[in-house]
Amino acid sequence: MGAIYFPAADSSPNAPGDIGTICKIKVSESGNVNISENVIRGGVVLTDPSVSPNVQATGCPVTVNPVGDTSPDADCLPGSFSTYSDWVALGKPACWCSKYQCDGDADSQTSGFPFNYRIFTGDLTIIVDNWKKTIDDPTLNPCADIDHKDSGFPFRYRVFTADLAKIVSNWKKTDADLAGDCPRSE
Repeated sequence: MGAIYFPAADSSPNAPGDIGTICKIKVSESGNVNISENVIRGGVVLTDPSVSPNVQATGCPVTVNPVGDTSPDADCLPGSFSTYSDWVALGKPACWCSKYQCDGDADSQTSGFPFNYRIFTGDLTIIVDNWKKTIDDPTLNPCADIDHKDSGFPFRYRVFTADLAKIVSNWKKTDADLAGDCPRSE
């Protein structure tokens, strides 16, 4: 969820309040509620990006997960993987654990009807937008790092030729054409 309003300024008459209840969830049985930040939009952000948000969920057992983490307790990438420390450094992006990401699915969606290509222009756009970015680049979308490795010395690009090669090799493939067993063991 998010508040998008105009004019986009803290003093805007359309801006939501800084404190108070913004959401109530009614449940019919006991369970857990997990709130995850939106990786694509940069997590919880304010109109002034230099201000760090203070998110609090009081009055109920709610877990607020870091950007990209879909589970409060379990890692979807085993600690034994050579890429584990990079995954942690990138904020444990959930996309690294999705079914087709290692096949080139950077946008986690198909092209839609009528072809339903899993690897298509949306994935290529994400690769292009993140080309030659490094792990310390705050604008890096970790979902573009298809092979979960950097390019090596001297530049250590997270998104480079190996990631593009995966897109090319699986271009216009559907779910039925792909192994769909990411993350693959290392």
